Amino acid sequence: MIKFFLVLISLGLCFSETKIFYPDRNISNEPLTKKNISTFLKKNRVISEDNNNEFIFISKKDDRWGNNHLVYQQSFKGVPVFGRFVRIHLDSGETPMSVSLNIVENLDLDIIPQLKFHKIKKIVSELINNKNMFIDEPKLCILQKGQTPVLTYKLNAVGF
Repeated sequence: MIKFFLVLISLGLCFSETKIFYPDRNISNEPLTKKNISTFLKKNRVISEDNNNEFIFISKKDDRWGNNHLVYQQSFKGVPVFGRFVRIHLDSGETPMSVSLNIVENLDLDIIPQLKFHKIKKIVSELINNKNMFIDEPKLCILQKGQTPVLTYKLNAVGF
């Protein structure tokens, strides 16, 4: 049941991109580097000038036609925002062709956790109640719940 539920969440996130921009209308043709993603998005009015988000480089994939696809995860004060990504599609000459994203604008929340990592692991261990489980280190994450961003932990629990 849980595996089925996780698959549905993943599929839902894949289809949740809300904005798409194309170069003939919105995107400049200047070169893009991993370090200037926020500047690039602001300059091209993909995100607002006062947007305080950061973006973590996740991957670069080349397709069979030589086009590149860059994926960045949204973060706020170094904490990743769950399921929120910017995808930049470049032609074989590294010219931006389109940008698609599903970010949360103007995040504002306290990123100091109320519970420590060891407490989270203990709570999860008690909930699972299985001696043959490996629980990795919890990592801070921001989850957008409706209109409210929530600071939470993300971790993996694997059974043997």
